[in-house]
Amino acid sequence: MARACDDGASAGVSGISGVLYRPTRAGLVPSATTIAHTDLRTRWLRAAQLHVTLEDYDVVELGGMIVTG
Repeated sequence: MARACDDGASAGVSGISGVLYRPTRAGLVPSATTIAHTDLRTRWLRAAQLHVTLEDYDVVELGGMIVTG
């Protein structure tokens, strides 16, 4: 899923890191992992980080920027 940013760039969610809980007869078993955002196991994930992929961007020279404030 690509999302347009305010400056015209776009980024798409590529994955989610966190603790994945797996149901067992003894209860939920946690394990640290990273899975794709389209993975059906996301409902069992307690997310800690969202990973995005830049799909379109412009490189700018920072020397020409005006700093205010």
